[in-house]
Amino acid sequence: MPRKTHGKKTRHRGVYRLPDGKWLIRAYATDERTGKKREREETLPADMREAEVVAALQVLKVKLAEGAAETPAPSRCSLTDCAEQWLEAKAGRVRASTARHLADVLAKHILPRLGDLQVTAITRSDMERWVAWAERTTTTSGRPYSRDTVNGWWRVLCQFVRDVCAERGLPDPIVRVQPPRARASGRRERRTLSAEQLTALLDAVREEAPHRYAEIYVLAYTGLRPGELYALKWSDLDDASGQIYVRRAHRHGVVAETKTGDPREVALTKGMARVLRDHRRQLIAAQHPGLDSGLVFPSDTGGFRGPESLTKPLAAAAKKAGIKQRVGAQVLRRTINTLLLLEGVDRAVLRSQMGHCSEEMTQRYAGVPVEAKQAAVERLERRGEPGNRDPDRDPD
Repeated sequence: MPRKTHGKKTRHRGVYRLPDGKWLIRAYATDERTGKKREREETLPADMREAEVVAALQVLKVKLAEGAAETPAPSRCSLTDCAEQWLEAKAGRVRASTARHLADVLAKHILPRLGDLQVTAITRSDMERWVAWAERTTTTSGRPYSRDTVNGWWRVLCQFVRDVCAERGLPDPIVRVQPPRARASGRRERRTLSAEQLTALLDAVREEAPHRYAEIYVLAYTGLRPGELYALKWSDLDDASGQIYVRRAHRHGVVAETKTGDPREVALTKGMARVLRDHRRQLIAAQHPGLDSGLVFPSDTGGFRGPESLTKPLAAAAKKAGIKQRVGAQVLRRTINTLLLLEGVDRAVLRSQMGHCSEEMTQRYAGVPVEAKQAAVERLERRGEPGNRDPDRDPD
């Protein structure tokens, strides 16, 4: 129904005379995005001529039509208000562990400092202040966080803020904001083992935890992630082709695709196959409750093992082998990556074995030991010794 007005209609549609003599003009338009009708009205002075009033109405109609095609003004909403909706949208597209990580970072490191800000009021200065805080914040023990940890928070912040602003047609407040430069860089050289240390570690595992030897051996020489290792089934092993098919992973008992979302094949060597056959014979002899599940490395109750179950056997083995650093599944994964690199393995082969999605990730996992650096420099030194110089080579 048409809107009721207290003005008197004129012969021009949308033009009215008010009781006090002033003009009232009213324009209508339809929003193409929502299909809703919009209207706008203005009051004009009584001394304006009728032709001028009609012309003003046409201008108002043009403005209204242009405004209907524009994005509606964003509603007031704080970052905390937007967080729950954003997490719900992400939950359906990422792994459960990733969703938990996003929620954890938001709750602990982003919303406490930025959550009260209105989305429409966020500026680059707010982002700069958060970066400054992230660079100087410390753990409860007073130690600075590692660069990888702080950059992980930064990636979540960028994704969250950009998604929220894009949803509302707002400019990106993170443009030209430099990421945090954490004080603790993380020495990756200390997170790998030499070939001799790896051998000593596995020998120690055989003595300290013989029932865990097979899984740690496979973990060490395949570079599998723990979730991939503990989701393996006997049907994934192919002795004839010498391959292990990595099709799935699990976390907290939830089985899903691998971290990168792509299945892959890793090498099943003769030595590894021998270790696995011995392991299977032991499971059958003990009538292990995990036989029915088909899992290669079931827990003591027959279900999925978690990566935390590696902590004690690896710690005991590292101590017996005289290894000073803490050894976990990630150290073993970095170690095989580094040792294969030092062996000169083709990078494409290495990425396929490790399940890396890029050359950059393969390089990040490499922890070149100081011995390898010394050997490389010493080779150059020997070439420069008088007896080893090439007489035909230009000294310049």
